[in-house]
Amino acid sequence: MQRLFFTYILFSISTLAAANELHYRIQTDINLEERTTEVNSEFLLQRSTRNDVEKNILDVSDNLDNIEVTYFLNNNIQLNDEYIKENIRSLIHNYSSLLNWPFFSATLKPNIILFDNRKEFEAYQTEKVGEYRWHYGYYSKSNNEAVIFINDSTKDSTLTILHEVSHAINYQRIPSIPGWLNEGLAEYMSKISLIKTDDTKPVSKYNDSTLSIKKFLKRNYFNDRNVSAKQISNYYQISESLVAFLISKENQYLRRTLTSLEKLPFSLSGHYKEFDRLYPGGIDALAENWRQWANNPHEN
Repeated sequence: MQRLFFTYILFSISTLAAANELHYRIQTDINLEERTTEVNSEFLLQRSTRNDVEKNILDVSDNLDNIEVTYFLNNNIQLNDEYIKENIRSLIHNYSSLLNWPFFSATLKPNIILFDNRKEFEAYQTEKVGEYRWHYGYYSKSNNEAVIFINDSTKDSTLTILHEVSHAINYQRIPSIPGWLNEGLAEYMSKISLIKTDDTKPVSKYNDSTLSIKKFLKRNYFNDRNVSAKQISNYYQISESLVAFLISKENQYLRRTLTSLEKLPFSLSGHYKEFDRLYPGGIDALAENWRQWANNPHEN
């Protein structure tokens, strides 16, 4: 009787162990299947996103009819809709391919207004924005207008057009974009997007050794009336140089940070914290790596 009792106990333990092992295998298979499904779903989402970006590039490149160009020209300027939109296609392609920004032609529709008479340009600007501040061109977010003064140089005039259209692109993606990033992207993207010229302006690697990057990123110098024209020119070059460094050497970091900035309200301190939080080693490491890159003439 006692022997039968122990036999029964051993049988029960074996049966329970087998049942537990079967449950573990089934659960493991379920978990594995779920993880596989998650990975496949993520892969399909990434592939779908890439396809959407590529499709959007083609959509915008093929259809820029929504962008209107208005000419107030008194002289024989070598600019026309076809040439301007060809350069804008190049600009949009570079934004999309370098930053993975999808664009929709239905929402990217700044009005481009061109003047070749300085007094008419000044009068229009004063009427629209209340004062005359910008000597070559400006983009008005509230009016959705890129207004440009056209000079004798087709190249310089086209660069200004691309610079101002870049602001429309930047605001479309990041409404609260900080000033240095807004100007840096506009300077960099316009230069690399200009087509049909043998005299392309080099991308700036300007590096002011006396500049505090922390202070620069925390302040919007471009709207500061107390900053001299020479200082503003330097700040444009620094902004372009920082953007060039981030795109060429820290592209994934820049993409992550831009995506994060899309969700933030306008706050210079908030923007600064995101750049500091997401860069390995923080702003101090970013500043050091940028200076090393800027001081090396052989590194692009």
